[in-house]
Amino acid sequence: MAMRWTHAGESVTIGSRQRDRAEMAAAQIQAAHPHMSVLGHSNDAVAERAEIVVVSVPVAALESTLTPLAGALEGKLVVSVVAALEFVDGRPKPVSLPAGSAALEIQGLLPGSSVTSGFHTLSAEKLGDLSVSLDEDTIICGDDRDARRTTMELARTIDGIRPISGGRLENSFYPELMVGMLATL
Repeated sequence: MAMRWTHAGESVTIGSRQRDRAEMAAAQIQAAHPHMSVLGHSNDAVAERAEIVVVSVPVAALESTLTPLAGALEGKLVVSVVAALEFVDGRPKPVSLPAGSAALEIQGLLPGSSVTSGFHTLSAEKLGDLSVSLDEDTIICGDDRDARRTTMELARTIDGIRPISGGRLENSFYPELMVGMLATL
């Protein structure tokens, strides 16, 4: 997604708990596409500076990753692309979460942020290959209508992506669950 948004002219900074890992990810994109400008930095720095933050971590890492960032993310739009899944023997298995979905877990961890979810059904492989034309729908959920609208506008910046309003954040359960089926197929 970072590559597609950078290609669309968006300013992108990749975050990681280890700054050097984020810098390596950004350098890989720059090496493959020298005309793109993408940066890597620590999660703390990204949370402080970014207007919109996309959360893309394993579901098991949500609490340890987001709890320290709650203050920096207050008042900001946080987009979850996390699915409540774990991989066991290479196969996706749903993870039961107290809140019902990864997006709702994130909202619980970041009560001062506007949380939306989306992009679950998009292939990472296709997103990472700019020679592939996209023709994809994505379901965007969120309780805050303005945040949902902004996330849908962000989706539209990627050529070939059509956002569909999925309604309230509690509906995130359904597209998150579809990730497992799509991974199996």
